[in-house]
Amino acid sequence: MTTRINRGLALLLLATLTLSFGCSSSSSKPTTSPEPKDTTTGPNGGLLTEWGRAPNYAEIVVPTEEKGDVVIYMLDKDKKPMPIDEKAEVSLRIKYGKKTDIQKLKPSKQKDDPQGKVSAFSGSHEEFKDGLDLDAEQVEIIIKVGGKEHTSEFEGPPTSED
Repeated sequence: MTTRINRGLALLLLATLTLSFGCSSSSSKPTTSPEPKDTTTGPNGGLLTEWGRAPNYAEIVVPTEEKGDVVIYMLDKDKKPMPIDEKAEVSLRIKYGKKTDIQKLKPSKQKDDPQGKVSAFSGSHEEFKDGLDLDAEQVEIIIKVGGKEHTSEFEGPPTSED
């Protein structure tokens, strides 16, 4: 009788150990921290700034420096295109030297924008002919949509001096 109980306990112990250690279907890879997220570069290669309460993002891109063109892409919290009312007013306040200009941007319909909404605004300014230099220029975006005004400043990526 004692032998049967000892064999039963041994089988129970073996089954418990097998279930605890040997029957796991997941691999035992060490966990690593995810790569740090880049919070300054947008999906179009431009600089980001937060606006609104979601937060939403505005991305500034200077696609053709020779012409001084600038495009602002409206992005949601996941940095995906976020169409807003095409009647929204989007402007840039550009401060350089002792001058300040306000450049109103025009709606720029993108391929997947629904009727009456746009996810980009574009324009041009003399200061962007040499690209976007946030050391020499201060660039703020002013977004007026749904009766509310949002203002945010574009800042360059941190440098080793910061």
